[in-house]
Amino acid sequence: MKVKVLAVLLLAALLFAEHVPGQELVVDSIQQNGQISVANVVTNTSVTIEWAPTITGRWQRTWQNLCREEPGTNVSMTMRLPRFFRAVMTSNLPPPGMVLIDGGKFLMGNSLQNSPWITLSAFYVDRYEVSNERMRQVMQYAHDAGKLTMTATNALNAHGDSEELLDLDDPDCEISYAGGTFSVATGRENFPCKEMTWYGALAYGNFKSDMDGLERCINFTNWTCDFSRNGYRLPTESEWEKASRGGRLARQYPWGSTINGSMANYVNSVDPYDNNTTPIGYYNGSQSPAGDDMANGFGLYDMAGNVWEWCWDWFGVSLPPDGSVDPTGPATGSSKILRGGSWAVSETSLRCTSATPYDPRSSANQYGFRCVRRP
Repeated sequence: MKVKVLAVLLLAALLFAEHVPGQELVVDSIQQNGQISVANVVTNTSVTIEWAPTITGRWQRTWQNLCREEPGTNVSMTMRLPRFFRAVMTSNLPPPGMVLIDGGKFLMGNSLQNSPWITLSAFYVDRYEVSNERMRQVMQYAHDAGKLTMTATNALNAHGDSEELLDLDDPDCEISYAGGTFSVATGRENFPCKEMTWYGALAYGNFKSDMDGLERCINFTNWTCDFSRNGYRLPTESEWEKASRGGRLARQYPWGSTINGSMANYVNSVDPYDNNTTPIGYYNGSQSPAGDDMANGFGLYDMAGNVWEWCWDWFGVSLPPDGSVDPTGPATGSSKILRGGSWAVSETSLRCTSATPYDPRSSANQYGFRCVRRP
């Protein structure tokens, strides 16, 4: 049976958010390759293309729910396809280096039949893993503000329940400290930071929140998190997986179901840095082996490979129940969870569902992180 799909372009683009007099968005054209051209875009704004099955909506920004309908009977079903497109312009830009992940439901796991649907509030997430240079800047700020206690081998938080944050004497740590100054090994500034503990990742979020005038999420006294605050923190496991999938449904990797050395950094992937970390955002279309720009559907890099990424949750043996809203994982545990795989593991460990447990007080040369925050 052949299926014919009719796609209709809504040429009168709808303008939302701030209206600029005499400067309404105009959708100029849509090409056969799917490229949409938009005119009258205002400087210092962002534009998003949304789609809907009818002119009245529901307007959507990802393809996750495309064609997902429960059969009405065993012989027929109705599907909703993109027929209308609109351009939405806003001046409410994400923080520098971050991407907005819209709130709503997503399917957590690889099975269309048995995986839970989870509802998450909207959040911003770092486009890249936190680099050595970003960590150096934040640690230097914290040091100069009297927020750190330094020893010969470690950096610790000076207030609250003191924990080791960064294992400075580990030979794989690419950040060093001497004479009141943090520095990064020459040429490694744009590589992901590693050898920080789970506590170190949380402390980074608090110190960066201080720098940017935001509310701290983490209480250093008992290391609990207030998820309602607007500061930087680690993603929950559910937030991490939604961000990793890039709006796609039940795929093994952020881009689909296959993988090779031009797509991500894993053991023996034959990149020029084998076997070690690659620069953040390395797989941007100019990588070696040659390949496509591997940013996922949300524009995020290295959600598969390079370094495992710390998440907030204690490690658990099961996913959140179907219908959960903003789950934060088990109440207690002995190990925290890391997601995404790394340069030191095989490609199968880079799947969107891959996870590994680790002692939150320990660090490793294949463990890093990225932050999220509330809009």
